[in-house]
Amino acid sequence: MKATYQTISSLGLATILTGFTATVYAQQDPLPVPVIIRSQPDNQEPTSKDKPANTQAQPREEQPANTQAQPREEQPANTQAQPREEQPANDEKPTVKKDPFNRELPVRTIPRMSAVEFYNRGVDQLDNGNYPEAMENFKQALQLEPYDPDVNYNLGYVHHIQGNYQEAIDNYTAAIKIKTDYGEAYSNRGYAYFVQKKFIEAIADFSKAIALTPDNDTVYLSRGNAYSEVENYFQAIADYDRALSINPKNAMAYYQRGLTRSKLKQYQAAVADYTETLKIQPTFADAFYKRGLASLDLNKVEDAIQDFKKAADLFQKEGRTENYQEAMEAIKKL
Repeated sequence: MKATYQTISSLGLATILTGFTATVYAQQDPLPVPVIIRSQPDNQEPTSKDKPANTQAQPREEQPANTQAQPREEQPANTQAQPREEQPANDEKPTVKKDPFNRELPVRTIPRMSAVEFYNRGVDQLDNGNYPEAMENFKQALQLEPYDPDVNYNLGYVHHIQGNYQEAIDNYTAAIKIKTDYGEAYSNRGYAYFVQKKFIEAIADFSKAIALTPDNDTVYLSRGNAYSEVENYFQAIADYDRALSINPKNAMAYYQRGLTRSKLKQYQAAVADYTETLKIQPTFADAFYKRGLASLDLNKVEDAIQDFKKAADLFQKEGRTENYQEAMEAIKKL
């Protein structure tokens, strides 16, 4: 899945480049789908044939001593016990046909696929990037097991990847209603809310996901982005700090913290964050461009020109023509 982008305007002294913007990553991709292979649906009660072999029989009620046993009806001596017809594993009655000698010839039936089989096929198709087939299999599984949280979650995940965010939210919500501690569902639903610009709902979901998975740096990054969107910049920075304490190699946390510090006109700190970003991800074109803008705000024109040149080169290699033109125009204006 390609990263989602959002346009953020230039800030501070860099407004001499009025009208020029750079695309930045608004959020990371949704969390990987948990591949859960199960032998049977979680909420399926075992049938009588599935009872353990060591189940003890219930004690029989004692009969009064003077109760005489009823005589059993004698069977004819030559009567043989009729063999029981074997039932298929899926309890379906096999179809039969007649041959010229009037013998019944069973015809083996094809067992219906179970919810687990549809689920596992959906996971395979999802891993292979075949999203329409994955969706169809998860829908089939959902018809058979509507209260399975993983089926609901995975169906939401497929909608999410295809950009159907409201449908994804609906499925994530169903998964959460069934499994109230489903951290991945809260996190991904928060992401979908974020894309819909429902930042308060996104913050609530990210907060719930953090409570369930406190060592997940990605969720802190996501909540920081949402806080930044509602201009709660100090809380956003606190979340980026927490993400980096968990994973010091999280380039996006450095980058997003740099953007937030630029909004607070903390340009020197922003330059430092962009520099850390580029140490981890040296071909991050947007980080070069944003560092160039922050350098302009610090009156470091030569540094800004070098960063704009590097950004333009990377934008061109990535085929991002509009961004390439913006970087080149920025250089010409200096």
